[in-house]
Amino acid sequence: MKFRITEVEVPEDQPSKNATEQQKEVIEFLENVIKHLEGPFVLALDSPWGTGKTTIVRMMCERLKSDGYTTINFNAWKSDYVSDPLIPMVAAIEEVVNSKSKSTTNSKVFKKFKDVATVLARTGLVAATKIVTMNGVEASEIKQILSSEVGRATENLIDKFRAEKESLEQFRGALNELLDVIQTTSVKKPLEDPQTTSVKKPLIFFIDELDRCRPSFAMELLERVKHLFDVEKIVFVLSIDKKQLEAITACFYGERIDATEYLRRFIDLDFSLPMVHKQDYINHLMEKYEFDHFFAERASRSVFKDDSQEFSICFTFLANAYGLSLRVIERCLTRAASVLVQISDGKDLHPDLFALFIIMKSVRPEIFSKLIAGQINPAEVMAEIHSYAKLHEHNIPTWLEASLYAGFPDHEKRGKLISNLKEESKNQPGTDTGKRASVLLRHIDQMSFMDRGYGISYEHIARKVDMAIPPSRR
Repeated sequence: MKFRITEVEVPEDQPSKNATEQQKEVIEFLENVIKHLEGPFVLALDSPWGTGKTTIVRMMCERLKSDGYTTINFNAWKSDYVSDPLIPMVAAIEEVVNSKSKSTTNSKVFKKFKDVATVLARTGLVAATKIVTMNGVEASEIKQILSSEVGRATENLIDKFRAEKESLEQFRGALNELLDVIQTTSVKKPLEDPQTTSVKKPLIFFIDELDRCRPSFAMELLERVKHLFDVEKIVFVLSIDKKQLEAITACFYGERIDATEYLRRFIDLDFSLPMVHKQDYINHLMEKYEFDHFFAERASRSVFKDDSQEFSICFTFLANAYGLSLRVIERCLTRAASVLVQISDGKDLHPDLFALFIIMKSVRPEIFSKLIAGQINPAEVMAEIHSYAKLHEHNIPTWLEASLYAGFPDHEKRGKLISNLKEESKNQPGTDTGKRASVLLRHIDQMSFMDRGYGISYEHIARKVDMAIPPSRR
C-alpha cells in the first residue's frame, strides 16, 4: 500500500492525460480565453488553497506550449526567500531564452535586458513603488537609496523621479526587444482582409502559489508586474486564493486598506474555478493509495465485505460536512493508509468510525484526544460535531453515534450509557429525546444482529489513528 501520492504527471505530448473530466472542461475553457488575450493583461484564477490550481496551471502551460505559445511557469513561493521578485522572474525568462535558441542575437538581446534588470534590482526601485502606494518610506531613505544607486548626486527629487522613469522605460524597451526574439509566430486571416497575415503570440507568464508568499514579496511581485512588465506582448496568469491574498495585502499595508479594491489595480479579469467533486477525488485517492487491495483481502469474510463502501461514504460525508480542502483530504487518507497496513485481516475496522477518527484527528485533535481517553461520551462527541460541521438531515450522524455507543471502550460505562438510552426511550416516547434514543437502540441492535460492532471496542483502531503520522510529514 502506498503512503504518498506523487505529483500528478503531466506528459508533454498529452498534458491532460491524467486530468479528471472536470479539470479537462476547466482547462479547455481557460485555454480558449487565454488564446484570445493579446496583452498587456493579467488574468487571475481564484480558488481556495489545496483545490488543485497548481495541477491545472501545469497542464495549461504544457498545452499552450504544444500549441506554439512561449510559456513560463513561475512558482513564486519557491522564490520568496529572494529580496527582490524581479531577480527570479528574470531567471525564469532566461531559462526560456536558453531553451529557445543559443544564437548570438538571442544572447546579446537577453544580456541587454538582464543588465537593465540588474540595475533596477540594485537601485531598489521598490522604494519608488512604495511612494506610489503610500507605504511610508522616509524622505531621507529615498534620498539615500536613489542618490547612491542611481548615481545622481542631486537634491532635486523631481530629477530623481525622472531618472527612475527613464530606467523603467529602458527596462520595457529591452523587454520588448527580448520578446521579439523569443515569441512564436502564428498565421491568421482577419475577416476584413483575405490576405494571410502573421502575428506574434504573446508570452504566457504563469505565476503560481503567490498567496503562500511572505507579504512583502507578494506585494512587490504584483508591483513589478504592474510597473515593469506592463507591455503589449505578455499575458500574466495568476493562480491565487483571493481571500488569502487580500489578507496578505491587509497585513502588509494595514487593516484600514480596502484590499479587494487595491488588488483590482493589478488584475484585469478573474475567474473562480469550480469546486472539485469531493467524492470523485476521494475515490481517486483511494485507488491511488491502493485501498482496494486492503479491502479485497478482507472481503472474503461476509461481515467485512462492505467495509470499503462504508468507509468511502462516511468519509465523503464528513469531508463535506467539515468543508475539508483537497490537501487536507489527502493528508487524512495518507494517515488512513498508514493505519490500514497495521490492521490484521480478522480485526474489525469499524469503517464508519475509522473515517470519523481520521478526520477528527486532523481537524479536531483536542476532541479526538478526549474521546480515546474516555473523557467524553458519544452524545457529547456528536454535539461537538454538530456545532463545528454542517450536518444536514442524514442517517449517517445517527449511525455514527450508535457505533460510538456500541464500541465504547469501557465496558461498564457502555452498559450505563445503553441503559440511559433505554430509559429515555421508555419514559419519553413522544419527545425528540425519546425518539432519538429509540433510533439509536435500533441501530445498536442491528449491529449486534450483523455480528459486528456491538461490544467490540473501537479502542484499538482509535489508538492506531492517534499514533499514525503520515510518512510525508515526519
